[in-house]
Amino acid sequence: MTTILCSISKVVQREQMSYHFEIDHLREILEDCPEFRPNHHLGRPFMSSYQIAIRFAERYPQHPAVIGLEVGGIGVGEHDSLTKQIGRFLSQELAHNPPEGIEGGFISHECRAKIWFLHGDREIEASTSPNPAHSIFRSKK
Repeated sequence: MTTILCSISKVVQREQMSYHFEIDHLREILEDCPEFRPNHHLGRPFMSSYQIAIRFAERYPQHPAVIGLEVGGIGVGEHDSLTKQIGRFLSQELAHNPPEGIEGGFISHECRAKIWFLHGDREIEASTSPNPAHSIFRSKK
C-alpha cells in the first residue's frame, strides 16, 4: 500500500500600498549627490533607486514608506520595497508630470552580474528579477 501525503498551502500576497513622496525631498537628495568632478562635460552623477531610497530612509525616518517597507534587495522576503516605490514614483512623475530639473534612465543589464549597495553597516544586493533594468535618476541642476 502506498500512502501519498498532500499538503495544501495558501499563498498570501500582501497588498501593495502606494505611498506619496514629495518631489522636492527627492530632488534635494539628487542635488546633494556629490559630484565626481564639478562642471564635468557629462553632467551630474546618476543615482540608482537603491541609493535614493537609502538616503531617503536616512533623512526621513518617520515617513510612512520608511516605516512600512524595507529598503529592498535580495533576501528581505518582500516583493515591495522602498526602492521599488521611489523608482516607480519618479518614473511615473517623469512620464506624466515631468518635475523640473530631474532626468531618468536605466543601467543596462548587459554584462552585469550583481550590484551591491551599502546602507549603514548592511550590504544590500540589488534584486535583478523579474526586471533586470535598474532605474537611475539625476539632478540636471
